[in-house]
Amino acid sequence: MLDRVTRAKPAKAGKIFGAPGDGSSGLISFATTVVLVALWFTVTESGWVKPLFLPSPLAVWDKFILALTDGVSNSTLIEHTLASIGRVFGAFLLALVTAVPIGILMGSIASCAASSIRSSNFTGRCRRLPTCRW
Repeated sequence: MLDRVTRAKPAKAGKIFGAPGDGSSGLISFATTVVLVALWFTVTESGWVKPLFLPSPLAVWDKFILALTDGVSNSTLIEHTLASIGRVFGAFLLALVTAVPIGILMGSIASCAASSIRSSNFTGRCRRLPTCRW
C-alpha cells in the first residue's frame, strides 16, 4: 500500500482509501457521539466549568423531560413546537399566495417585468452592505 501512496502520478478516487461517501459512516457517527457525551460528563463532573455555563447532561435531560411533560411558560414542548411549525407554514403560505401571482404577472406582462427590474435595482443601491457581501 505504501508503494501506491508514494507514486508520482495522482491516484484515482477510491483506489487507496475509497471514494468519498463510499461505505457506512454509522460507526464513526456513533463513536463521535459517545466520545463527545463522555467528554461532556467529564468536564461537568470534574467541575472545570461552572454549571451555570455548562450544565451536566443529566441536568439537561431532566429539564427536557420537565419541558416535555409539565411545560415551560404555560405550554408543553409539543405545544411550542406545533406553534412554531404553524408559523413557518403560515409564512410559507403567505409567500406562496403573494409570490406566485407576481411571478405570473412578471412572466406574462413585459411592463411588470421591467418595473420589477427597476425596483430591484433601486433596492440594490439602498443596501447597507455591498452586493458581494450577500
